[in-house]
Amino acid sequence: MSELNSTEAHAPDDSIYWVISHAPASSVLPERFPIIVDELTRVVCEPALLYLYEKFVKNNSNKIVENTLDASAEDLKEWFRFCEEFGLPWTFASESDITAFNKAMRATISPLTGQRYKTATINRRKTTIRQFYVWARGNKMYRKAPPADSLLDPELDFTAVNARIRKPLKVAADENKEVSVIQATQSQKILKALGPLPSERTAQRDFNQNSAPPVTGEIIPKPKSSRDRIATQVSLETGMRISEVCGLPLKKFARLADPASDTVDVHIKIIGKGNKSRRVDFPGWLILEIKNYIRCESQEILTALNGSNEPQALFINPLSAGTHAGKPLQVRTLQRAFLNACRSAGETKVEKIQKFDSSGVLTVHHVDTPLFNYHDTRHTYAVWTYYTRKKTDPEPWLYIQARLGHVDLKTTLQRYLKLASDFEPDISDRYLKLVKPNA
Repeated sequence: MSELNSTEAHAPDDSIYWVISHAPASSVLPERFPIIVDELTRVVCEPALLYLYEKFVKNNSNKIVENTLDASAEDLKEWFRFCEEFGLPWTFASESDITAFNKAMRATISPLTGQRYKTATINRRKTTIRQFYVWARGNKMYRKAPPADSLLDPELDFTAVNARIRKPLKVAADENKEVSVIQATQSQKILKALGPLPSERTAQRDFNQNSAPPVTGEIIPKPKSSRDRIATQVSLETGMRISEVCGLPLKKFARLADPASDTVDVHIKIIGKGNKSRRVDFPGWLILEIKNYIRCESQEILTALNGSNEPQALFINPLSAGTHAGKPLQVRTLQRAFLNACRSAGETKVEKIQKFDSSGVLTVHHVDTPLFNYHDTRHTYAVWTYYTRKKTDPEPWLYIQARLGHVDLKTTLQRYLKLASDFEPDISDRYLKLVKPNA
């Protein structure tokens, strides 16, 4: 397998163990270019080297993204190890062999993390291997005709096979079992770390404008943006997904009349997952805060930009975003803001990360990991809504199912409400006092 066109498996006493080495800078390869070699003999895995060179150096006029290159090398190394372990010449590999590789990864513990491989990692490796064989077919990387049904067989209907391999694997049923619910005091700290409510920001702005002129040289700090706070508040109060929050249209809220009171729910139709429409209930006070955001902070941004980019999205980037100011809020931006707020609020846990480097040396790192991710706001909404409604609604889970947009009630009960019994029935009252302003 160390040779470009090897078609015979090695004997057990002549087995190869592929590892990744890094090349010194040269006129051909950039510094630290990953090369797959045999750990003992240092024989190079030529097919992988040629593929990575053509993909990331020869045919890539842009700057190499090292993380992507390293990940691709790691994926190919694991594939060639798999082939070597099972005595399979890489030129003989078929679709069923890739399926076997996927299954093996499902049941394997990663030596880097000490945990089961995530489906995203398996899908990435499957994609890398598929792209490698597309390249190998196009370059006829074999001397002898490959066996029938191998991925390099010229007679194979590769279009159909390629389409099947391209289809991503579904997340394993037990992969994401961990569900976290944010308690009242925790949510209060995280929300505060995200920034002020729009009404609080407006009050601070007005106070700054009406205060006496600053002493010479004194700089009055500008109020922090309220965008991330109010966007997260939307998820906590409605159970909306992060993508749904970022996709809310401005016009739907700009034309709303003020609610009669801050305790009356306002029913709004949104387009959610699967392009399906559903009703979401916004408490009146939240609608008032959103309208304050539109009228004040959002308008300040548009004024500063001379109205050059009339926004379509409700939540837009603040002026501090520089050239991205006024553009729609992106999912990754809000996710990052939420995680940073968890860290600022001290809502973290210390995790031990174990990794093996290319030489096999084990290193241990301790990192502060946020206790929650943004999707936990959706779980939190489900639990708090359950306790709020159970006093008057004999089947509160049906209301929650509809608001979350679940087709199957089992999803609501078994995933989103499975932690409900961990919280006392009167907790919703304390939650409202802490989370809802002036409750």
